[in-house]
Amino acid sequence: MLPAAAAAFIGVQLIIGVVNSLVPLPEKIINIFCQFTNSIAGPFAFVIVGARIAPTFKYYVSIFLTVVYAIFSAILVHLSIKSQDFADPLWWLITSVILGLFAAIFACSFIKAEETKKYSNEFTE
Repeated sequence: MLPAAAAAFIGVQLIIGVVNSLVPLPEKIINIFCQFTNSIAGPFAFVIVGARIAPTFKYYVSIFLTVVYAIFSAILVHLSIKSQDFADPLWWLITSVILGLFAAIFACSFIKAEETKKYSNEFTE
């Protein structure tokens, strides 16, 4: 579950990077848009793919993956602050992490809705 989720995260990052490199806009605008999109799409894909391939307890797996992403993000922010070596402003990094956490939480609610719908359909048949 975790390797597939990590592969989905990396895959989304690569796809967005390649697509954004093909857009004929100034590099600064492309970088900002790419970072913004990756901060939302990456965590969402991480949680959705990891939870969907889990054989059971998909909702709890999505919560676990959200916590894993939150811990990883907290470590990343801590190391960035400690080294004081960031290409973009610190507020941009923190905003990106918060957006990613919201995307991961949204993915959890999406998985919960899917499970609820699935089980309610099983009981009505």
